[in-house]
Amino acid sequence: MLFALAVLLGCDMFDSASYAKFARDDRFMFLEGTFRLADMKALECNCPACQGHDLEEIKKMTPARRMALIARHNLWISKMELERVKRAILEGDLWELVERRCRSHPALLDALRALGKHQEFLERYEPLSREHALFYTGPETLNRPAFLRYRKRLRERYEHPMTEVGMTFEEPEKPYSRTLRPAIDSILEISDAHFHVISPFGPVPIELDEIYPISQSLFPKNQDLQTIERTKELMEELGHTHNYKMGAIWDGEQTLEFLKMFSQGEGNFDIDMARVRAVADYQFGKGAADALLSGNVGLVKSKNVDRIRNVLVDGEHVFSMRAEDGFLTLRPAGARRLLKDIPAPRMRVTIQDDAVEFNKQGKNVFCSFVTDADPGIRLQDEVMVVDKDDNLVAIGRAQLTREEMLSFKKGVAVKVREGA
Repeated sequence: MLFALAVLLGCDMFDSASYAKFARDDRFMFLEGTFRLADMKALECNCPACQGHDLEEIKKMTPARRMALIARHNLWISKMELERVKRAILEGDLWELVERRCRSHPALLDALRALGKHQEFLERYEPLSREHALFYTGPETLNRPAFLRYRKRLRERYEHPMTEVGMTFEEPEKPYSRTLRPAIDSILEISDAHFHVISPFGPVPIELDEIYPISQSLFPKNQDLQTIERTKELMEELGHTHNYKMGAIWDGEQTLEFLKMFSQGEGNFDIDMARVRAVADYQFGKGAADALLSGNVGLVKSKNVDRIRNVLVDGEHVFSMRAEDGFLTLRPAGARRLLKDIPAPRMRVTIQDDAVEFNKQGKNVFCSFVTDADPGIRLQDEVMVVDKDDNLVAIGRAQLTREEMLSFKKGVAVKVREGA
């Protein structure tokens, strides 16, 4: 069925008579395709139309009665599939549903593969993160916009630390930094090193291992050839972009012995500070870390899992780090720092004067009051709501892109979390 694919591409209304047309030809609709009654050997269906009828009984019905029964069956199957699509939207696994459905017919699989040519367009409407983990279902998964976004932001927004050694690990259990902590500590005792992990997303700096979709994704342990080749290509790019004096792949004690011979002393890589800086630039763009973290930085960590929860600078709470997707939630103090050092229109949604007091009270921003916005805003991005003079009004999460905010006359543009 193509309902899921159509919805993924933006269709939100369907008017189809195919259920009746197929019924006239004695064709049953199922999730895996349509089947002619004459060719069917069994009927495992408990829909209201088929319940209580077996295949032979249906074949013996009068043409009119048989067509009516099959039409009701087809309509029920269509309705149930649309309900499943709705649930996938709410639960954040529409891509997974589409990939599974498109494997029911070669033509649908061709359509799914064609989406790889439109990654740039699809990325504009891909949320910053999803509640549902990213599940790998086949090579087509590698063409999802989440993969493109990660590669693009890593290339444009991330800076490799200036360390002597660049150490690369084979992919371990997630989160990488926790699994690899003993090895990392042993390396830093004798060497000034930084760390990457080999993954299907490409090279993952250890300080970015908790962000979506790196930590919130599942791949089979036995990878297919296309995934292996793609991973190899992406890892080769790292060899042309890093500034390390020496690169190595972790091989346990042998690697430690090698480092003892050539390294010039212990390292000072601080994964916590590296994490907050790297995530800030990855999420908000280059320069965000400098703007947010200029001053005396204090980290508040959870006692149970030792994860960063809140970041304070000069005693002010500038942002928190979300456990669910590894990204940052801005506080007013952090937003003011960004407004001061990051030029407009980055991260901003500008509203009419009439709405300023309303939104300062923590009320949501509606599309009809938006006058402009950063073209780079993506769904669920942290944004700063400002007035025409670039004064902070509120902070929250974008529910739409700039194009949608300015086009829609109704609906919420920004879900406000806190007024300024």
